[in-house]
Amino acid sequence: MVKKVFDKKLLFAMWASQNKNYGINQIYDSSLKRLFKNIIFFDPQELIYKKSKEEMNKRFLELVKKEKPDFILLYLIYEEFYLETLASIKKINPKIKIINFCGEENKLF
Repeated sequence: MVKKVFDKKLLFAMWASQNKNYGINQIYDSSLKRLFKNIIFFDPQELIYKKSKEEMNKRFLELVKKEKPDFILLYLIYEEFYLETLASIKKINPKIKIINFCGEENKLF
């Protein structure tokens, strides 16, 4: 049995994180669950398609306020978050650690 490395809360925002067939999600889901005691998954794709980019950014900030995560792990692909949204995170809680992972998709840089 693996001991959780972090007794902290992680908010993981990744495109298609609700799609269990999405390959990158399969990799991160099990790894993160071994490390963190509490993980909240947020899927920008789903809200952008169902509502709008503006609504997705609004709901993301509402989730940050409600859940008060210690870490936010972003996997940005399509400029889904406004810069204002990312700047607002630190206004909500200056102690939040924000990490962005950039994969090997050099065509998206």
